[in-house]
Amino acid sequence: MLKKLISGCGCLVVGAVLCFIGIVFVSTTKVATQSENVGFVESSYDKAGAYMEAYATIGVPEFREKCIEFKRQRSGLDRFQCAVLFDARENVGFPSVPFSAGYGLEESRMKHIKAFYMFNPLNGHSKLSVYKKNMWESKAIDEEL
Repeated sequence: MLKKLISGCGCLVVGAVLCFIGIVFVSTTKVATQSENVGFVESSYDKAGAYMEAYATIGVPEFREKCIEFKRQRSGLDRFQCAVLFDARENVGFPSVPFSAGYGLEESRMKHIKAFYMFNPLNGHSKLSVYKKNMWESKAIDEEL
């Protein structure tokens, strides 16, 4: 009986060690995911299935790097893809028109957009538009990514 009790304790010790390793792994993974999503606020799909991500609290250089990664991760998809950089989290909003049309004439939103990225995975077109002041008041400085 003592042998069974001791062997049972061994299983508990092994289980506890595996549980601890699992907790450490999950914690490490969570930290890595949070650092990858710095600046990310939210995402949305429009009625046609186009996808958009909204960012804030990061600079244009960091946003550009996120767009390059965004293109790499989403290149196998068949829907229009967008990412938008806003000046502040509280100003984030998605357009009322299909995402492929951008923000149309939505002045209240466009005055808070610092950069707009669009990617069409079907033909590979990928363009980042950066604005000196904002999308409403500045001409776009475009860069193919």
